[in-house]
Amino acid sequence: MKLRKLVLHNIASITDAEIDFDAPPIDDAGIFLISGPTGSGKSTILDGIALAIYGNAPRFERANGGGELELKPTDARNILRHGTGEGHAVLTFLGSNGNEYRAEWRVRRARNKASGKIMRADHNLERLNDGATFSRRNEIAEEINSAIGLDYQQFCRTVMLPQGEFTRFLFAKDTEKAALLEKITRVDIYSRLGTAIYRRATAHQEEYAFARRLADETNGLSAEEEQEARNAYAAAVEDEEKASALLRMLEERKDKEREVAEALARVTSGRSEAEQAAGIAASVDVANRRREIDRWNRSLEARNALLASDKAESVARDASQRMVLLSGQVNFFEVECARLAAETDDMVSEERELKKMVDVTDERKNILKQGNRIVSECRAVDEAQAMLDRTVEIIGRHEKEAERLEELRVKLEAEARAADSLMREKKSVYESLKDSVDKFAVAMRATLTEGCLCPVCRQTVHALPEAEDVLKKAAQKAKNESDEATEAAMRASGAFSSVEADLRNLLAKTLPAAKEMATDQAKALDRHKKDLETALAPLKAADYLQPDDDVISVGERLKTENEKLASDTLRLEKLSGALKMRCDTLATMRDSLSRIKKIAEGHIRADARPTPGKWTLSELLAQATALSATIASAEKDGRAAHEVVKSFLTKRDNDFSEEELHRLSERSHGEMVRESEELGKIDTRVATTRRMLAERLLALRRALRRPVGSIPEELRDTEPETLMADTRRRLEAARSAVVDNRTRLARSAEARGLKEVREKEAARLKAIADRWDSFNRMFGSAEGDKFRRIAQSLILISLADSANRYMLSLAPRYRLKIVPGTFNIMVEDSYQGYATRPVSTVSGGESFLVSLALALALSDIGSTLSVDTLFIDEGFGTLSSEALEDAMATLKELRRQHKRRVGIISHVPALRERIPVHIDVSRSGVSVSS
Repeated sequence: MKLRKLVLHNIASITDAEIDFDAPPIDDAGIFLISGPTGSGKSTILDGIALAIYGNAPRFERANGGGELELKPTDARNILRHGTGEGHAVLTFLGSNGNEYRAEWRVRRARNKASGKIMRADHNLERLNDGATFSRRNEIAEEINSAIGLDYQQFCRTVMLPQGEFTRFLFAKDTEKAALLEKITRVDIYSRLGTAIYRRATAHQEEYAFARRLADETNGLSAEEEQEARNAYAAAVEDEEKASALLRMLEERKDKEREVAEALARVTSGRSEAEQAAGIAASVDVANRRREIDRWNRSLEARNALLASDKAESVARDASQRMVLLSGQVNFFEVECARLAAETDDMVSEERELKKMVDVTDERKNILKQGNRIVSECRAVDEAQAMLDRTVEIIGRHEKEAERLEELRVKLEAEARAADSLMREKKSVYESLKDSVDKFAVAMRATLTEGCLCPVCRQTVHALPEAEDVLKKAAQKAKNESDEATEAAMRASGAFSSVEADLRNLLAKTLPAAKEMATDQAKALDRHKKDLETALAPLKAADYLQPDDDVISVGERLKTENEKLASDTLRLEKLSGALKMRCDTLATMRDSLSRIKKIAEGHIRADARPTPGKWTLSELLAQATALSATIASAEKDGRAAHEVVKSFLTKRDNDFSEEELHRLSERSHGEMVRESEELGKIDTRVATTRRMLAERLLALRRALRRPVGSIPEELRDTEPETLMADTRRRLEAARSAVVDNRTRLARSAEARGLKEVREKEAARLKAIADRWDSFNRMFGSAEGDKFRRIAQSLILISLADSANRYMLSLAPRYRLKIVPGTFNIMVEDSYQGYATRPVSTVSGGESFLVSLALALALSDIGSTLSVDTLFIDEGFGTLSSEALEDAMATLKELRRQHKRRVGIISHVPALRERIPVHIDVSRSGVSVSS
């Protein structure tokens, strides 16, 4: 990360400040000094950088207090400068990811008044490469992580070195060192890890105890109980088999008796059905029905020919009648043909007249075509002239408005200066009175008496000051007048800025744009005038246009004549096309009428009334042709069918008559098919009943021969139904005993398998619990303090090793040493033969150098994140001249080794002599010098 520019406005004690880290001399400096009197706002620069990026500032991390305040002491909005309505911190920087950013934090009071309620702060981040903006807290945090790679605590820890924390750390007790080290290095994760180890070990012990209890509680049958169950199971199985065999034999005997009785009944009914079917088939009625079907089948060809003859005669008759009905439509088309011939003669005459009207020379046509262009260009010239006149008028109004705004700007500038001067005067009065009413001043004045020596100015008091309430009223009045003057100055400044912006916008944008528009409109007017002259040139060349003629009237007249010529030409084209189509249609109609008369000769009546029909002439021709063909075909088919009927009736062995043929023809094919099916069913029933009787006799013989087992001798006297019921009860009891004993054996086997599995699981969980118990004894504890102390001790040793590299240049006499497993920091003194002694014995200046070395070592943790500037706040006042030189050399070396600049915040005068580049902070502002 590389800092570019920081802009502050009304932040703490700084009214307005702008620091450009990319501009000389800061850009070229390896080390620079931020100096100024106490309370001037040196540390506010660091607060502004943190505010812009993270929306928080280091000073509020340590804030405490209470009482009825508008904001909590830890709220960053407290940094807004007292007596102002709004403030902001804006930082431009280059991220480690190569993107440029602009981070902004703003806070204001309601209506931007100093007395208004403070509003919620706005925090925004803009990526300048592509214009992407981020305003939500999680979006800004994610993008900052991508750009810098540090969260807020890490940034403050590695960029703004906490010198005070390390100085306190050197001389604190072990418990305080642990807390401070955790705060500085953020190793609280090890506390959580230690607690997690303790909880995990406890959880594994509980899991093992539960698994052990389950394994102990899981047991199956004993050996004696299992053998008893097996014997009972075998006896039950044997009893089940015997009862099942006896029941099957009883059921088979019962089934055979039922089967024989049923087969005998079926034989009796089958014999009755067969005799009944044979009687129906031999009846007289069935014989007559068979003869009728036979004669109907034998006369099929003759009957079809007789029907075809009747149908052909009917078809020929219908077609002749339909042919006669075409007469009225044929006569209608005769009349229509005569009418079309008369209309065609009229169209020929009209075509001849139109040809005369459009017979115009090419020169005349060219002149007529100019009419549209002349009218269009005349109107364009008039419109362009009107637009130019309006624009010139607007320019005049803008110039007058500019003069008015200039006069108003001069007036408001004077008023703003006067208001600002009055504000400064009122503020000065209030500042002089404000200190006189604080608690210290009141206490001091209470001790004064006439003739005593003033403890402040060391002068003799000749008269006592005014009463306290008078002084407080005067201070309050001065404060009210200062606030009113501030608001008046802000209003005057705002009015002046608004008018100045309006005037600048008018002179820089609006007025030049209007003049540019006027120039473009004048050019357009000249262009339209030239186009009009070009359009009039052919008329002047033909002496058609005289100097006194109204140009637009001539253009309108030419336009009208040209439109009429175009209209007549279009009418002629349409009429010629229609005339050609009419001639073609008339020829087609005459040809079609001639063919119809020839085809329908003898059927068409010339005296029939002309009537329009639903057909066109071509469709009428097709109808006449089709009817003529139908008549000829029907007459031919009738003659052929008559010959077939005559041949059938004259056969020598044939006893049919024409009347019988007509009678048989009246019976439909479906009727005869149904009759044949009914007779077939009678025959089928006879065959079916005979076959069914034979099958039932065979089934009776099989039932009688079916073998069955014999009942044991001791059970033959028992009733069959009673014996069967007893056998079923015996079978159910045996099956129940089989199931019960099999279930006991299965559950016992399952319990043995489950116990084996649970024993293995308990052993596995015990191994895990033992490992975690060992781990817990080393690192775990309920509060996590054991692992935290180990980690803090190791981190402290690592920090001491890194700090010793800086000690070589800062204080080479000493070397830091950590007692293993403790927080005791010792120093080895090379001046005393490398004797080890507590760090508390080191002098004040050297103690600061030790703290600085530890802080720089901590900063190295974050140096790989490429934050280009490191800030160190105070502490150099305790150093000797030689130690200060060593510290400056070490800090300058950071520029060479880590490519990092160092900003030192201090009011020590000696540093101004050793550091050439200064950022001077005072109540009047911030300046950069070298």
